[in-house]
Amino acid sequence: MPTPSELYEAILADPDNVDLRLRYADAVAPQDPDHAELIRLDVEKERLGRQALHAPPEQAKRRRQLSRAIGPRIAAGVAPLVSGWQLRRGFPELVEMSAADFLDHGAEVFRRAPVRHLALTGVAGHLDALIASPLMGRLSSLELSDNPLGDDGVETLLRSPHLGNIRLLGLSRTGVGPRGAEALAATSALPQLRYVNFVGNPVEVTARPAGEDAIDGRVLDVEYPEFGRLLMDRYGKLPWLTYTSPNPANDLYWPPDFGEV
Repeated sequence: MPTPSELYEAILADPDNVDLRLRYADAVAPQDPDHAELIRLDVEKERLGRQALHAPPEQAKRRRQLSRAIGPRIAAGVAPLVSGWQLRRGFPELVEMSAADFLDHGAEVFRRAPVRHLALTGVAGHLDALIASPLMGRLSSLELSDNPLGDDGVETLLRSPHLGNIRLLGLSRTGVGPRGAEALAATSALPQLRYVNFVGNPVEVTARPAGEDAIDGRVLDVEYPEFGRLLMDRYGKLPWLTYTSPNPANDLYWPPDFGEV
């Protein structure tokens, strides 16, 4: 029977394999029942998807309690190397780092935690090195908001051969205009892209909810900006141009088979 250490190595190699996480929970339950419980609660939340909104409130409360109580211990291996972290499915999957730190010791972070989501700061001057990093290929989401990318930066980003698994891309307040938005629509570098946070840029392109169900938050109506319609006319109804959700990050931080896209 695999040891917890062996199972953790397997999780690092295959971070979206939920069965491995549940086996890890079973293996550590006698010595670490809180971590085992948190893993199971997180996995159940993922399984329920949007139906988790209707789960018993005590489950959500218990998840929060466990995350606060044991999160720092669970993330102790990566915390010294990053500027921020969040637990997903029982482990630190989302980290925030400066671009310089990522280039210096991002590989070590990935050796210590099943990272799937990366928020980068201080990207200016490092973009060419970042797009060459094969670590980008291990990400489901990449947050670049508040970095001064502009159109040139987006075009540079799209030259990366390692963006094939990105589902969520954060580009809010990055100074991206029509040329950068069109480059994003025309690219084949992001085949899995489902959502782009484009708020606060000189041009508006992504769909926005125009009405939501008062009970479960489902989007009932959608508005499309003028430039977004133009891009759809040219490139088709790309998922990221048309996707709407009350909380897209919550939806898309999960593996590709979660939720509707």
